[in-house]
Amino acid sequence: MNKYKKYKRRAFLQRQSFRFNANLHRLRCRRIVIEAILREKRHQGFQKRKLEKEQKKAAKHPISLTVPQDFRLLVNPQECTQFFRSLQKMENAYRLSGDFLQLNLEMSDIENIDFAAVMMLESICEDLSHVNCNVHGNSPKNKEALLFLHDAGFYNMKFDKYGRKILDPGNRHIIEIQMGQQKILISNIMSFIELMDKTKKHIGANECLYVNNYIAILKEICGNSTEWGHNVRRNWTVAAKFEEHQVQFVALDLGQGIIKSLSKRFKTKMQDFFSNKSSAEVLRAVFEEYYGSKSKDPNRNQGLPLIKRCSESHIIKDLVVLSNNALVDFNEKSHDLTFDRNNKGLKGTLYSWGVDMNCLNSKLQ
Repeated sequence: MNKYKKYKRRAFLQRQSFRFNANLHRLRCRRIVIEAILREKRHQGFQKRKLEKEQKKAAKHPISLTVPQDFRLLVNPQECTQFFRSLQKMENAYRLSGDFLQLNLEMSDIENIDFAAVMMLESICEDLSHVNCNVHGNSPKNKEALLFLHDAGFYNMKFDKYGRKILDPGNRHIIEIQMGQQKILISNIMSFIELMDKTKKHIGANECLYVNNYIAILKEICGNSTEWGHNVRRNWTVAAKFEEHQVQFVALDLGQGIIKSLSKRFKTKMQDFFSNKSSAEVLRAVFEEYYGSKSKDPNRNQGLPLIKRCSESHIIKDLVVLSNNALVDFNEKSHDLTFDRNNKGLKGTLYSWGVDMNCLNSKLQ
């Protein structure tokens, strides 16, 4: 009997010890979790205070840039590209300093502006925001320029001086083209087809009209740049502005640019070709001859000359290509321009073209 009681007491003590250890373990785990939460909150508070301190420091000494009075990239390319170069240098300034930057854009004196300049400005400012460079600015005093910015959707998803988000999409549509394995993703193709359907509806064209030529143009623009540009971002911005009886398109990326990447890819082969020609002549020649494609896409492999053929066949109109230090106007060759030596030009490539009823009804020659 005593032996049974002794065994029972031992079992009872073991159960109590197990419960005590279990409770102790739970308390330890709870303490670890609470300490981790408090540590994370302290870290967040430190980061928040650090960011506020850097913002105040940046606000005291902001960097200011003045936007050109004639802010038409396709009409005044030399002055506009110099401004964009200065704007892109802010990213390097941040990386070198490691501090928070605030950039103020003086836009009040703008009198003339085009859609290409608006899209280039937005793309660069978006890249700057990814490196904690806050971009602020005022609005043009000129009513026509201000109305154009609203119509081009420049203020959409921006913030006013009170920190309120602005919803003002204007009359534009934007898609981001992401490249994978030298090919455009199917989802991007479908987005572009939807954009072309919207274009046909806006112009009043027959919904049954084929848009295969426009898809081929998009593939050549984005595909060739990705292969030549060695751009890590591998993104293209394609935007459409819906105007009266037509739609204005802009496609741009912020990679190396056609001329710079072409000279690297064919360094020995193209040495003589580059030595006796201006940058504008080199850029125009790229659309004359096909240099090959890494892509196995059966709908491609026609090269950039396809884009020129579409322009000559009036499938697109007013085609202008701006890359590095050269501009080529396929509507008027006399407007081709090679920038001054002290002007490094545009970092990247920009295409601009229009589509109207005649374009949609035209066939490739």
